[in-house]
Amino acid sequence: MVRLFGRRKKKEEFGEVLEKIEEELKEGEEEKEEVIEVEKKEEAPAPEKPHVYVKMEKYREIMDNIEAMKKEIEKVKETIGKIEERMKEEGDKILELKSKIEEIERIQEFLEKTFQEAEY
Repeated sequence: MVRLFGRRKKKEEFGEVLEKIEEELKEGEEEKEEVIEVEKKEEAPAPEKPHVYVKMEKYREIMDNIEAMKKEIEKVKETIGKIEERMKEEGDKILELKSKIEEIERIQEFLEKTFQEAEY
């Protein structure tokens, strides 16, 4: 016999009480799972950043390399800017040459027509 809440109970009664408690716990867990699923759908927790452990010497070396990369990237950007500027200048020159050639072509056509119509 087991004493539960001040009065003696038989093992059979104790088993029934345990079953009822287990059923209530299962129902409570199912409700909690549903609530947890709803909470997960509404707002996902932000992923944690992984911890990286590096010796200070290596850290400084990495940071120096990153700075060197930044400088190289800036140099490349400047070079690309200069190339674009030159290409624009060349494009402008090409357009200018094209218009001069068209003007010369018009003059050539005019001369050709003029001399073909001339009387011999």
